[in-house]
Amino acid sequence: PERSRLLAPHVALGEAPKLTIDEQLAVARRVLARVQVPVVVGVSSPGYASLVQLARAVMDAGAAGVMVAPPGTLRADDAILGYCRDI
Repeated sequence: PERSRLLAPHVALGEAPKLTIDEQLAVARRVLARVQVPVVVGVSSPGYASLVQLARAVMDAGAAGVMVAPPGTLRADDAILGYCRDI
């Protein structure tokens, strides 16, 4: 069987919205310490400050990248693109 080539904890529809930033960072650090594949960590958050804080922390901890889902309140393509540019 083919092995995983990437791991992505904390995606937007999973457990992440229920965890504090400290809990999300603890989980990410635990995953990063135990796997031998690139890890892209979901850092979606209702506020920019917490999103940026978590993104910086997981990148400093060794994540290969971060994944951000725009808030569900954004409907138009221009609004979603604007949100991504702002980050």
